[in-house]
Formats: sequence, structure tokens, C-alpha cells
Amino acid sequence: MTRLTIAALFVFGAIGRLGAQTPPQLEVQGEITAAKALTLLYGNYDPQEKQSRHGQYIMPLDERTLVLDGKRQWFLLTLSNSYGRAGCPLPCLGTMGVAVFEQRGPVWVLKANERKLCKDCDSQGDIVHTPSWNPIQWGTNAVGLLIDEDSGGCGYAANYRALYALSGAGFRRIFSIKTSDSFSPGGCTPIEGPYRWEAALDFGPPGPDGIYDIVVKMTSPPTRQRYRKDSLIPFAGVYRYDGKIYKHVRTQIPLPGGEN
Repeated sequence: MTRLTIAALFVFGAIGRLGAQTPPQLEVQGEITAAKALTLLYGNYDPQEKQSRHGQYIMPLDERTLVLDGKRQWFLLTLSNSYGRAGCPLPCLGTMGVAVFEQRGPVWVLKANERKLCKDCDSQGDIVHTPSWNPIQWGTNAVGLLIDEDSGGCGYAANYRALYALSGAGFRRIFSIKTSDSFSPGGCTPIEGPYRWEAALDFGPPGPDGIYDIVVKMTSPPTRQRYRKDSLIPFAGVYRYDGKIYKHVRTQIPLPGGEN
């Protein structure tokens, strides 16, 4: 066998392997439901327990619809864990995922299936308390998910907002900020005085590339002391997408907070 033949076999073998990694077009006939979508994705669905099994249990959390370029996009938020709905201790936590289908005539075609939406955490979401989330357009032809993530305890309460972009057959996080934080002395022994600050974000008009800027405003500014203490307090101003993530490019006010 010549070197040329060996090289040709290697190239065609590599192409074959790449082709094998490309998922076939999957579609749901008629009106789409969580049961139909999960059956298509995982080959099974228990209508009594309302879950599928594929290594772990996959349970539907919530669904949303978005129209893009006149085409309906259907989003299914899921939660997966090793307990399942019946055996899960409360709060029933797990890993959030999302599947997206697009309507094309009488069928719904799978566009993406992200089993682990939150890439840098082990637990995300709650089967009882579905997080606040919405599919959005973050550009003329760009679609993503805006998700609120809460944390707290012992009088502390914080909120984070993250934007996940639809990228290929999955999602990736391109923007995340802390949008509020507060402390009210209660059941735990306080180690500091009460405080509270809040920020809001909105999308600006599209730029030349069709991608929207993100504008962050302090609706209830932190004190200067709190701002110096908490490195996660975001800069107010404009954030712009650089092709990978959003970055702060312009400050509207020199420093959040006016109190000393």
C-alpha cells in the first residue's frame, strides 16, 4: 500500500468520523409537546411520572415560544438528576438543560439540545420553583436565553442574570452579572449591618453587525463602602459583544452609589 493510499484512507476515515458526529435531522409531527419532544430526544417518556430516562432522569420544567423571521421557535427547559420526580428530595435540584425546535410547515425540527445549560455548576434549577427565564433576541438574527439565578440564606439574597446564546446545536454563556444583593438581619447572627442595591439591564439598538448592546443601570445604587467591598457589583454603562462575550466598553456614571 502506497503512502498516498494510506493518506487517502486516513482522510476519508476522518471525514467519515466527522459525518458520524453530525446528528440526523429530528422532527416532531403535528403540534409539539414536552412528551413528544422528550420521546424524540431520549427514546422514551413515562406519562405518569412525566419524565424520560437516559442515564439520568430528564423532567420538563417549562416551555416558551418565540417568533424569529416569521418562524416559530419552541423552547423546552428541562431538569435532569439521578432521583427522578418521585424520589427526589426537596428542594429537588438538578442540572438545567434546554431543547429548541423550529416549526417548518407541519413539523417541528430540532435545532439544539443542550443537556447541561449551566457549564460551571453541578446543580442548577428546582423542579418546584422554576427559575425566571425567557428566550430573547439579542441581535437581528441572534437568539438566546435570559435566565435569572437566585442565591441566599441567613438574611442574604442575591440575584444574577445570565445570557446564553444559541450556538450551533447548543448554548454558551456570553454575559452574566450580579443584578442585586441585600442583607436583612434575621435568623442568623448578623456579621454586618443591613444593605441593599439593585441594577437593571436592557438592550440597546442593534449596531452595524445587527447585535444589540446591553445597557446596565443602577436603579438602587450601593454605598461606596459596599462597592469597594463587593467585586461582583457591575459597572453601570454599555456592554458590547466582541464576537465571544459581552464586555464593558463605556461607563455612564463614574461610580455606582453616592453614599459614603
